Amino acid sequence: MASLLTTVRDLERLRQIVAVLGRHGFGEVVTRTGLSSLLPGRRGQEEARPMPVGIRMRKVLEDLGPSFVKLGQIISTRRDLIPAEVIEELEKLQDEVPAEPFEAIRTQVESELGCAISDVFESFDETPLASASIAQVHRARLRQPEGALEVAVKVQRPKVREVMAGDVDLLYWLAKSCLLYTSDAADEDCLV
Repeated sequence: MASLLTTVRDLERLRQIVAVLGRHGFGEVVTRTGLSSLLPGRRGQEEARPMPVGIRMRKVLEDLGPSFVKLGQIISTRRDLIPAEVIEELEKLQDEVPAEPFEAIRTQVESELGCAISDVFESFDETPLASASIAQVHRARLRQPEGALEVAVKVQRPKVREVMAGDVDLLYWLAKSCLLYTSDAADEDCLV
């Protein structure tokens, strides 16, 4: 049985998911899944979104973080199931995810190295070359006795492991709930 702390954490994350869906024009999805009660006073409300659905989907996944970006990356490979205009947007999740602020990256790198970036690198570009679901890549010049060496430094997003572990548990619960809901609905249809 899940601990109370885990349950509260999952409930808060579920509220975040519902809020992001509503903010990007997917309030109908929230209402249809029965999750609108997680947002008192905003049940079924959604902002007017003139943007195409593919852009809105990408923005939802970006806002929800690494687990959902990874899910979008996987979905982006399914041209046989997903409309081309949605695939086009989701493909941007492969290496065009908004970057973490450099101060968070600096803290992450220095924590891993156990020293200041300047102790190891002659230079470290604050702007990443690429940014994706779990990590981003920065150009740097590694200090070497024989002269600086150009390198690419892949930095894992801060707290990504904890966030993804919690999201996987929550996604499992949501999938199980959806299966039970559809199974119950199918049983009711058989009774009619």
